[in-house]
Amino acid sequence: MPVSADLTQIALIREVDYGVTPPTPTWLILPITGESLAGNASAELSQSLNPTRQDLDSILTGLDVAGSLDFEFAKTPAMELMMVSAMGNDVFGVLPDQNLIVGSDQISYTVEKRWPDPNNEGSYLFHRYVGCVSNTFTLNMTAGASITGSTGVIGKELITAKTEIVGSVYTDPTSFEVFKGPDVNQIDLDNKGGTLLPTITDSCVTDITINLNNNYRGIQCLGTLGNKETVIGKFNASYDQTIFFGSNELMDDFLAQSILLETITVGDDATDNHYKFTTTKGKFASNEVVAGGTGTDVVNSNTINWLYDGSLPAPTTIAIYTTDTP
Repeated sequence: MPVSADLTQIALIREVDYGVTPPTPTWLILPITGESLAGNASAELSQSLNPTRQDLDSILTGLDVAGSLDFEFAKTPAMELMMVSAMGNDVFGVLPDQNLIVGSDQISYTVEKRWPDPNNEGSYLFHRYVGCVSNTFTLNMTAGASITGSTGVIGKELITAKTEIVGSVYTDPTSFEVFKGPDVNQIDLDNKGGTLLPTITDSCVTDITINLNNNYRGIQCLGTLGNKETVIGKFNASYDQTIFFGSNELMDDFLAQSILLETITVGDDATDNHYKFTTTKGKFASNEVVAGGTGTDVVNSNTINWLYDGSLPAPTTIAIYTTDTP
């Protein structure tokens, strides 16, 4: 009997020790739109010669835990666990002055998939992926649509089970309000001279993609099937944006390689239900002015690489605030 994907439950819990699910876990349920997290096998056929000309063995040589968790962007505890792992740092401060900057901590979590057991009514089947880290974190903001995203996960090991961990508690989000295009209520893109902001204010931004990448590496050793550990790499942050064409300011800043800064606020910044993404030092990696064809508008299609700003009180490449005033 098949199992419907609609019956999938995804839950996360932060690990204290890398690759070890805490005892009596209190799981954070993550609403998803899809996922591809799996144990990706590496196998090779035996090369031994034999007179039958046929393969004698298939050898499982590796099992990499990797894939994505895809979601609609909403402020939930599970979302923030993936976010702090992607930033390599914990949220610090107390409301209304909480913020998150880039750090170098490996913040790992266990991901548990649960499905009904089709052969045993009332029972479940579990796949647990331990030692997971958020290698990438992407948000897609498009006018007239829900904000969606994806976390690219690298893990250590896949464990299957037919029972939940003793003492498990599953916690649903207390609220689930999906952010949407109209909730992006602030887009302040400027240069250090302050001459670009009026152009952005008078223009129209149709989509933004926020990309965070930790460049994690899985380390495989003799005696292990899959990753023994993961090593954090260089942090990269970039934005891909589409902005209506109305002047040459964006192109001029691209050609001059001007220093850029940008603030994007999503949600109601008068409440806790919002995020503010702040970057203070970046450069255009590209800016193309394109006319896609009849019935379309001329737009700037650009990418900004964000850079480490050591002049800030808390130096970082990007800061994520849950406060009205950074």
